[in-house]
Amino acid sequence: MIFRILMYGAAAMGLWIIWGALSEAWSNLELKNGVRTKGTVLEIIESGARAKSYSARVEFKTDDGKVHRFTYGISTAAQTGKGDTIDVVYLPDNPAVAARVDYDISLVGPIIEIIFGALFLLPLAIFSRIDPSATPAVMINQATQPLKWIGVAIVGGAGLGMFLWGTVTSINRALLLNSGVRAEGTLVRLESTPKGNAIGIVEFTGEDGTKHLFKTTSSPTDAEGPGTKYPVVYSRAHPSNAAVTTFWHFWIGPLVLTLMGAFFSWMGWLVYLFVIKDSA
Repeated sequence: MIFRILMYGAAAMGLWIIWGALSEAWSNLELKNGVRTKGTVLEIIESGARAKSYSARVEFKTDDGKVHRFTYGISTAAQTGKGDTIDVVYLPDNPAVAARVDYDISLVGPIIEIIFGALFLLPLAIFSRIDPSATPAVMINQATQPLKWIGVAIVGGAGLGMFLWGTVTSINRALLLNSGVRAEGTLVRLESTPKGNAIGIVEFTGEDGTKHLFKTTSSPTDAEGPGTKYPVVYSRAHPSNAAVTTFWHFWIGPLVLTLMGAFFSWMGWLVYLFVIKDSA
Protein backbone atom coordinates (compact mmCIF):
# COMPACT_ATOMS: atom_id res chain seq x y z
CA MET A 1 0.00 0.00 0.00
CA ILE A 2 2.78 2.44 0.95
CA PHE A 3 4.67 1.53 -2.25
CA ARG A 4 1.60 2.34 -4.38
CA ILE A 5 1.17 5.71 -2.66
CA LEU A 6 4.82 6.55 -3.31
CA MET A 7 4.55 5.33 -6.91
CA TYR A 8 1.48 7.47 -7.69
CA GLY A 9 2.96 10.41 -5.79
CA ALA A 10 6.12 10.22 -7.91
CA ALA A 11 3.99 10.08 -11.07
CA ALA A 12 2.04 13.17 -9.99
CA MET A 13 5.32 15.00 -9.30
CA GLY A 14 6.59 14.00 -12.75
CA LEU A 15 3.46 15.30 -14.47
CA TRP A 16 3.72 18.58 -12.55
CA ILE A 17 7.36 19.00 -13.67
CA ILE A 18 6.46 18.19 -17.28
CA TRP A 19 3.54 20.65 -17.27
CA GLY A 20 5.78 23.43 -15.96
CA ALA A 21 8.41 22.64 -18.59
CA LEU A 22 5.83 22.70 -21.39
CA SER A 23 4.52 26.06 -20.17
CA GLU A 24 8.07 27.47 -20.13
CA ALA A 25 8.74 26.07 -23.61
CA TRP A 26 5.57 27.66 -25.00
CA SER A 27 6.49 31.00 -23.44
CA ASN A 28 9.98 30.80 -24.95
CA LEU A 29 8.57 29.98 -28.38
CA GLU A 30 6.35 33.06 -28.19
CA LEU A 31 9.28 35.20 -27.08
CA LYS A 32 11.31 34.09 -30.11
CA ASN A 33 9.14 36.52 -32.09
CA GLY A 34 8.84 39.11 -29.32
CA VAL A 35 9.86 42.76 -29.45
CA ARG A 36 13.50 43.46 -28.68
CA THR A 37 14.74 46.53 -26.86
CA LYS A 38 17.38 47.71 -24.39
CA GLY A 39 17.05 47.47 -20.61
CA THR A 40 19.04 48.93 -17.74
CA VAL A 41 20.13 46.96 -14.65
CA LEU A 42 18.79 48.84 -11.62
CA GLU A 43 20.29 46.66 -8.89
CA ILE A 44 21.83 43.29 -8.09
CA ILE A 45 19.86 41.33 -5.48
CA GLU A 46 21.68 38.84 -3.25
CA SER A 47 19.80 36.13 -1.37
CA GLY A 48 20.68 33.08 0.72
CA ALA A 49 22.92 32.81 3.75
CA ARG A 50 25.35 30.01 2.86
CA ALA A 51 24.53 29.14 -0.76
CA LYS A 52 24.22 32.61 -2.19
CA SER A 53 22.17 33.29 -5.31
CA TYR A 54 21.96 36.47 -7.34
CA SER A 55 19.40 38.17 -9.55
CA ALA A 56 19.31 41.41 -11.49
CA ARG A 57 16.45 43.91 -11.44
CA VAL A 58 15.98 45.37 -14.94
CA GLU A 59 13.98 48.32 -16.24
CA PHE A 60 13.00 48.83 -19.88
CA LYS A 61 10.59 50.82 -22.02
CA THR A 62 8.11 49.36 -24.50
CA ASP A 63 7.42 50.86 -27.91
CA ASP A 64 4.61 52.99 -26.43
CA GLY A 65 6.99 54.57 -23.91
CA LYS A 66 5.71 52.74 -20.81
CA VAL A 67 8.27 51.62 -18.22
CA HIS A 68 8.35 48.00 -17.00
CA ARG A 69 10.59 46.08 -14.65
CA PHE A 70 11.45 42.43 -14.20
CA THR A 71 13.98 40.26 -12.37
CA TYR A 72 16.10 37.45 -13.77
CA GLY A 73 18.63 35.11 -12.21
CA ILE A 74 22.37 35.43 -12.79
CA SER A 75 25.14 32.99 -11.91
CA THR A 76 27.45 35.44 -10.12
CA ALA A 77 27.33 39.04 -8.99
CA ALA A 78 30.17 39.80 -11.44
CA GLN A 79 28.11 38.64 -14.45
CA THR A 80 26.45 42.04 -14.71
CA GLY A 81 26.44 45.25 -12.71
CA LYS A 82 24.23 48.15 -11.76
CA GLY A 83 23.78 50.51 -14.69
CA ASP A 84 24.68 47.93 -17.34
CA THR A 85 22.65 47.93 -20.55
CA ILE A 86 21.34 44.53 -21.64
CA ASP A 87 19.20 43.20 -24.47
CA VAL A 88 15.59 42.46 -23.52
CA VAL A 89 12.76 40.77 -25.39
CA TYR A 90 9.09 41.01 -24.41
CA LEU A 91 5.58 40.22 -25.63
CA PRO A 92 3.62 43.35 -26.62
CA ASP A 93 0.44 41.96 -25.00
CA ASN A 94 2.10 41.22 -21.65
CA PRO A 95 5.46 43.00 -21.38
CA ALA A 96 5.85 43.05 -17.60
CA VAL A 97 5.44 39.30 -17.07
CA ALA A 98 6.91 38.01 -20.31
CA ALA A 99 10.12 40.06 -20.40
CA ARG A 100 13.34 38.06 -20.54
CA VAL A 101 16.98 38.68 -21.26
CA ASP A 102 17.43 38.12 -25.00
CA TYR A 103 20.01 35.31 -24.79
CA ASP A 104 18.02 33.51 -22.05
CA ILE A 105 15.38 32.22 -24.48
CA SER A 106 16.05 28.55 -25.08
CA LEU A 107 14.26 25.19 -25.26
CA VAL A 108 17.21 23.31 -23.79
CA GLY A 109 16.10 23.88 -20.19
CA PRO A 110 12.46 22.80 -20.76
CA ILE A 111 13.59 19.68 -22.66
CA ILE A 112 15.88 18.67 -19.79
CA GLU A 113 13.03 19.29 -17.33
CA ILE A 114 10.65 17.13 -19.40
CA ILE A 115 13.15 14.25 -19.42
CA PHE A 116 13.69 14.69 -15.67
CA GLY A 117 9.91 14.67 -15.08
CA ALA A 118 9.53 11.55 -17.22
CA LEU A 119 11.89 9.69 -14.85
CA PHE A 120 9.29 10.08 -12.08
CA LEU A 121 6.79 8.23 -14.29
CA LEU A 122 9.02 5.17 -14.68
CA PRO A 123 7.97 3.31 -11.49
CA LEU A 124 4.29 3.60 -12.42
CA ALA A 125 4.95 2.65 -16.05
CA ILE A 126 7.02 -0.41 -15.08
CA PHE A 127 5.45 -1.91 -11.96
CA SER A 128 1.81 -1.31 -12.87
CA ARG A 129 2.17 -3.76 -15.79
CA ILE A 130 3.87 -6.62 -13.95
CA ASP A 131 1.79 -9.72 -13.19
CA PRO A 132 3.21 -11.31 -9.99
CA SER A 133 1.89 -14.73 -11.04
CA ALA A 134 3.70 -14.72 -14.41
CA THR A 135 6.94 -16.50 -15.20
CA PRO A 136 10.24 -14.57 -14.75
CA ALA A 137 10.69 -14.23 -18.52
CA VAL A 138 7.20 -12.79 -18.94
CA MET A 139 7.71 -10.44 -15.99
CA ILE A 140 10.95 -9.13 -17.52
CA ASN A 141 9.19 -8.51 -20.83
CA GLN A 142 6.35 -6.75 -19.02
CA ALA A 143 8.84 -4.54 -17.16
CA THR A 144 10.90 -3.58 -20.23
CA GLN A 145 7.97 -2.88 -22.56
CA PRO A 146 7.22 0.56 -21.02
CA LEU A 147 10.93 1.45 -21.27
CA LYS A 148 10.78 0.83 -25.01
CA TRP A 149 7.74 3.11 -25.30
CA ILE A 150 9.50 5.78 -23.25
CA GLY A 151 12.50 5.56 -25.58
CA VAL A 152 10.22 6.01 -28.59
CA ALA A 153 8.45 8.90 -26.88
CA ILE A 154 11.73 10.67 -26.09
CA VAL A 155 13.28 10.22 -29.53
CA GLY A 156 10.09 10.70 -31.53
CA GLY A 157 8.78 13.47 -29.26
CA ALA A 158 12.04 15.42 -29.46
CA GLY A 159 12.03 14.98 -33.22
CA LEU A 160 8.43 16.08 -33.56
CA GLY A 161 9.08 19.08 -31.32
CA MET A 162 12.08 20.19 -33.40
CA PHE A 163 10.11 19.63 -36.61
CA LEU A 164 7.19 21.75 -35.39
CA TRP A 165 9.53 24.43 -34.04
CA GLY A 166 11.35 24.63 -37.37
CA THR A 167 8.07 24.67 -39.31
CA VAL A 168 6.47 27.39 -37.17
CA THR A 169 9.64 29.49 -37.35
CA SER A 170 9.71 29.09 -41.13
CA ILE A 171 6.07 30.16 -41.41
CA ASN A 172 6.65 33.22 -39.19
CA ARG A 173 9.66 34.24 -41.27
CA ALA A 174 7.78 33.72 -44.50
CA LEU A 175 4.99 35.97 -43.18
CA LEU A 176 7.55 38.61 -42.16
CA LEU A 177 9.19 38.37 -45.58
CA ASN A 178 5.81 38.77 -47.31
CA SER A 179 4.38 41.64 -45.23
CA GLY A 180 7.50 43.33 -43.85
CA VAL A 181 9.32 46.44 -45.03
CA ARG A 182 12.63 46.06 -46.89
CA ALA A 183 15.69 48.08 -45.95
CA GLU A 184 19.46 47.95 -46.04
CA GLY A 185 21.28 47.13 -42.81
CA THR A 186 24.88 47.46 -41.70
CA LEU A 187 26.77 45.16 -39.35
CA VAL A 188 27.99 47.60 -36.70
CA ARG A 189 29.68 45.22 -34.26
CA LEU A 190 30.04 41.64 -33.05
CA GLU A 191 29.05 40.47 -29.57
CA SER A 192 29.71 37.26 -27.68
CA THR A 193 26.92 35.37 -25.95
CA PRO A 194 27.46 33.70 -22.54
CA LYS A 195 27.97 30.44 -24.49
CA GLY A 196 30.88 31.97 -26.41
CA ASN A 197 29.10 32.28 -29.78
CA ALA A 198 29.50 35.42 -31.88
CA ILE A 199 26.39 37.26 -33.01
CA GLY A 200 26.12 40.33 -35.17
CA ILE A 201 24.44 43.63 -34.26
CA VAL A 202 22.84 45.14 -37.36
CA GLU A 203 21.62 48.72 -37.75
CA PHE A 204 19.06 49.90 -40.27
CA THR A 205 16.98 53.02 -40.85
CA GLY A 206 13.18 52.71 -40.84
CA GLU A 207 10.71 54.49 -43.07
CA ASP A 208 10.38 57.33 -40.56
CA GLY A 209 14.14 57.88 -40.45
CA THR A 210 14.60 56.25 -37.03
CA LYS A 211 17.60 53.98 -36.62
CA HIS A 212 17.03 50.50 -35.17
CA LEU A 213 19.34 47.74 -33.96
CA PHE A 214 18.74 43.99 -33.92
CA LYS A 215 20.72 40.79 -33.53
CA THR A 216 21.36 38.31 -36.32
CA THR A 217 19.78 34.89 -35.78
CA SER A 218 22.97 33.05 -36.77
CA SER A 219 26.66 33.78 -36.34
CA PRO A 220 28.26 35.90 -39.08
CA THR A 221 30.64 34.07 -41.39
CA ASP A 222 34.39 34.71 -41.33
CA ALA A 223 34.01 37.02 -44.34
CA GLU A 224 31.48 39.23 -42.54
CA GLY A 225 32.77 42.00 -40.31
CA PRO A 226 31.75 45.49 -39.16
CA GLY A 227 30.59 47.49 -42.15
CA THR A 228 29.11 44.53 -44.03
CA LYS A 229 25.85 45.45 -45.78
CA TYR A 230 22.80 43.20 -45.49
CA PRO A 231 19.32 43.11 -47.03
CA VAL A 232 16.91 43.50 -44.12
CA VAL A 233 13.18 43.01 -43.60
CA TYR A 234 11.32 44.36 -40.56
CA SER A 235 7.81 44.60 -39.16
CA ARG A 236 6.21 47.99 -39.73
CA ALA A 237 4.30 47.69 -36.42
CA HIS A 238 7.38 46.59 -34.44
CA PRO A 239 10.58 47.59 -36.27
CA SER A 240 12.73 45.82 -33.67
CA ASN A 241 11.31 42.57 -35.10
CA ALA A 242 13.77 42.48 -37.99
CA ALA A 243 15.97 39.95 -39.75
CA VAL A 244 18.70 39.67 -42.35
CA THR A 245 17.17 38.03 -45.42
CA THR A 246 20.23 36.20 -46.78
CA PHE A 247 19.78 32.42 -46.87
CA TRP A 248 22.38 31.79 -44.14
CA HIS A 249 20.87 34.21 -41.66
CA PHE A 250 17.19 33.82 -42.55
CA TRP A 251 16.55 30.18 -43.50
CA ILE A 252 19.45 28.02 -42.30
CA GLY A 253 18.24 27.82 -38.67
CA PRO A 254 14.64 26.73 -39.41
CA LEU A 255 15.87 24.39 -42.17
CA VAL A 256 18.32 22.58 -39.86
CA LEU A 257 15.68 22.31 -37.13
CA THR A 258 13.08 20.92 -39.53
CA LEU A 259 15.47 18.36 -41.06
CA MET A 260 16.76 17.23 -37.65
CA GLY A 261 13.20 16.96 -36.39
CA ALA A 262 12.18 14.86 -39.39
CA PHE A 263 15.21 12.59 -38.85
CA PHE A 264 14.53 11.93 -35.15
CA SER A 265 10.80 11.48 -35.79
CA TRP A 266 11.67 8.87 -38.41
CA MET A 267 14.07 7.17 -35.98
CA GLY A 268 11.30 7.00 -33.38
CA TRP A 269 8.99 5.42 -35.95
CA LEU A 270 11.64 2.83 -36.91
CA VAL A 271 12.16 1.91 -33.25
CA TYR A 272 8.41 1.38 -32.93
CA LEU A 273 8.25 -0.80 -36.04
CA PHE A 274 11.27 -3.02 -35.41
CA VAL A 275 11.53 -3.07 -31.62
CA ILE A 276 8.11 -2.61 -30.09
CA LYS A 277 5.70 -3.86 -32.74
CA ASP A 278 7.74 -7.00 -33.51
CA SER A 279 8.02 -7.90 -29.83
CA ALA A 280 4.32 -7.33 -29.08
